[in-house]
Formats: sequence, C-alpha cells, structure tokens
Amino acid sequence: MEASQSHDIENKLSRAWTALAGWPCDFEPSQTAPQPRRDDACFLLPICMGEALPPAGVLVLLGPEDAHELAAAMFGQAPEALSAADVRDACAELCNIFSGCVIAALDHSGHAELGLPELLDAARSEALCLRASFPVFRAKSEQQHRIAVLLIDPLHPC
Repeated sequence: MEASQSHDIENKLSRAWTALAGWPCDFEPSQTAPQPRRDDACFLLPICMGEALPPAGVLVLLGPEDAHELAAAMFGQAPEALSAADVRDACAELCNIFSGCVIAALDHSGHAELGLPELLDAARSEALCLRASFPVFRAKSEQQHRIAVLLIDPLHPC
C-alpha cells in the first residue's frame, strides 16, 4: 500500500468516526494486528474486486465501550438503554462505512462489490486477524480506544 493511500484511509476513517460517534478519533497505521478479546465486537465485510481476483474483506474490531458509545450516539440514547441488537446494528453499519472508506482509497476502478457485514465469533476473528494485510489502522494509542480496521486479502481460505 502506498503512503498516500494509507494517509487517505486514515483521514477517511477519522472523518467517518467523527460523523457517526460525534467525537473525534484519529487513526494511525500499525504493523501489528490486534488480539481479539471475547467481548470485542468484530465484523467482516467481504469485497470482490473483479472476477479475476480472489475475494478480500475489511474487518472492523471495536472494544465493548467504544461499541456502546457508538451505538448510543447513532441511536441518540444512553448506553444503558440500548439492546444488544442496537449495538450490533451500529457496529455493522460502521463496518459498512469503514469498508467504503478503505475501498474508496484503494480501488479507483469502481468495480468493487461489497457484501453484507457479518458478526464474527472469537475464533474466526482471531484467525482472520492473524492473516491481516499491513498496515492495520488503529485508533491512536493516546486516545485509549479499542478500534481497529484490517484488510484481509485474500479472504479465503480461513
């Protein structure tokens, strides 16, 4: 990945997060993939970049506090008023939007086809994180947020 593409992704992710959550979060590239935790919200959105290429995916991982704060902002409710389905829906929508940010920075042909976000269990999350393409994009460490965006290319086998 070129430095200009990485910088573009960082900016797009930061703007998207701020628009959805209502508070800023800057992202930075990292050469280490996160270790998923049992209570993390982890979603995968499959991407097809054309018939000649194997499918890829964008994986979005959020810690439970960030997932609840995001859902509260998106639904305009207090975090304790949210159902588990509300939090899942907000995280799935974030996965859609973050995937669009990554694709917009990487694919200028307009041929990418996005699938639907899928909630991953801990075992699949961990297996996919081990296969991440680098850089991984994380919330800057001084912000104390557990948010990561990973490109998995190719997606299969897993």
